[in-house]
Amino acid sequence: MFLAVTPASTVAPPAVRLREHRRLRPVRRALVALPLLAAAATSAGWHLAEHPNDQLFSSCTVVGDRVLLLGYSYGVGDMVAMRVEETREAVVVGLHLDAPRGARTAPALSGQLQYVVHSGLNGRPVVTEDGRGIHCTPLQRMP
Repeated sequence: MFLAVTPASTVAPPAVRLREHRRLRPVRRALVALPLLAAAATSAGWHLAEHPNDQLFSSCTVVGDRVLLLGYSYGVGDMVAMRVEETREAVVVGLHLDAPRGARTAPALSGQLQYVVHSGLNGRPVVTEDGRGIHCTPLQRMP
């Protein structure tokens, strides 16, 4: 029976092993972070695919200084949710469409939201929920 004996000179001293351990630390962290980052990106993509991005209104008209007419398009079976909020700085509007799963017919439908601004626009801009400005065409009331 033969016994294999490792010479003492081939075993690295603890200080060398610790230095090697510290040198490989960023590599190990990257190997752990990479799958976590991939999983987060994939789940975010799945969420966005399931919940389409908020849509923009196709038209905006201001009647006088108090009435907003916001036009939008949607598909057959879509669930439409709209939001209007008055702040001191702006009138914030949002449009969210949830489309049903599966095959759908292709015609586009149009709708219009009429909103009375309680305190009047008074020069305030109309913006989306993410802060993008919406150009609103003024329309004076007919006598």
